[in-house]
Amino acid sequence: TLSPQPGAGDLLQTLKAKIRWSLSLGNKLRRKAPWPTAMCVLTALTSQMAMLAAFLLPLKVIMLLGSGKVPKFLPPELAGMGHETLIVLLSCASIVFYGLNLLSENMGKLALNRGVKQLIASSGKMVLFEDQDEIASTAYKQYTTALAGGLFVCLALVLQLWLYPAIPLLLIIYLSLLTLLVTLAVRNATLRNQIENNLLSWIPVFT
Repeated sequence: TLSPQPGAGDLLQTLKAKIRWSLSLGNKLRRKAPWPTAMCVLTALTSQMAMLAAFLLPLKVIMLLGSGKVPKFLPPELAGMGHETLIVLLSCASIVFYGLNLLSENMGKLALNRGVKQLIASSGKMVLFEDQDEIASTAYKQYTTALAGGLFVCLALVLQLWLYPAIPLLLIIYLSLLTLLVTLAVRNATLRNQIENNLLSWIPVFT
């Protein structure tokens, strides 16, 4: 007899098991190297915010150069500085944020190296294969980057709920429709195999 094909419930159980394993791994990493992990997350979060500001501020400078005057939508504190002063201020601020991005990345690398050393030292395990430290460093970096990315998304959603409530509502509707479509798709064996075999290709599409 042929073994039954896994259904949507089986895929959800597998997903839950992997999430629990990831959380358990994260807890172990935080216990073994708490301060380096916190520094990695903080520097990664700061780097993302600084890069976002360094990308957006030059666009504001271009808008000011094209308008010839201070736009009315700017806060009164900025509008009172004058057109040329505001251009110089925003230009300097974009350079400062770019420098902050580079500084955060370098500090993150130092924290990453220290965290990997603490993890390897606390494990007390022998070298099992070549480039073991490099592989541990890559895995640790991926974990801290993912954690910082999750925090960034949460902060962005909170800010959008305050400024533009329609955007988080649109995201919730999209995620609900996406979940429904994936749940229906995995009921079909062909579509389920396509998603399982090309999951890494589908994730960026959904994102």
